[in-house]
Amino acid sequence: MITVSTLEWSRHQEGWLAQVKPGYLFILNRFDSEIGSKRWFVLYSAGLHFSIENSRLVGERHGYTSLCEAKFEAEQNLKFQRISSRQESSVR
Repeated sequence: MITVSTLEWSRHQEGWLAQVKPGYLFILNRFDSEIGSKRWFVLYSAGLHFSIENSRLVGERHGYTSLCEAKFEAEQNLKFQRISSRQESSVR
């Protein structure tokens, strides 16, 4: 399997961070008590500076089994959001 990343991810605290406009995507590995194992979660933080306190979960589902899967879903969600934003702005 070949994975191509469109974002530049870097280590940040206990996860991976990528700057997007207008904000940041952050992926972290945490224990999911519902499943009983660790999973990868994708957060989005709007603004000029990253803040985990002001972040929200993104994606169709939460709790990815691998870092590659979490990065792929984060990037797909970003692409979808950009397409939706363009379509909304072209309608106005």
